[in-house]
Amino acid sequence: MRATPEGRVKERQRKLRYDRKRGVKPRVRLTPEQRREKRRTDRRHWKLKRRGVPGKHTVAELRARYAEQEGRCFWCREALSDDYHRDHVIPVSKGGTNDIRNIVLACAPCNVRKSDTHPLELLLA
Repeated sequence: MRATPEGRVKERQRKLRYDRKRGVKPRVRLTPEQRREKRRTDRRHWKLKRRGVPGKHTVAELRARYAEQEGRCFWCREALSDDYHRDHVIPVSKGGTNDIRNIVLACAPCNVRKSDTHPLELLLA
């Protein structure tokens, strides 16, 4: 017996109602850009977790940070390109966390220039 399109729709709706009752969130398809960003974030979290660095941030939090910074580099205030860097204000090597409160978005030259120096060292130099 072959299912009709209407039957498949009804079956899907029944499954969604069943899942909703049990608190299961429906799957959301990600765009290729969202998948790429999620993979980058997951890879970075894994590397830092392996090193024992506390804290974690999501792609949504990074987007909020981008909007908060108005699409500009945290250090030089120039407009960010698509290949911006995530910069730890207090470097992980100096006790910083991977929490969103310690993350800013920076252009590549600023992030490379800052390297692993503490922000106060930059001001005093």
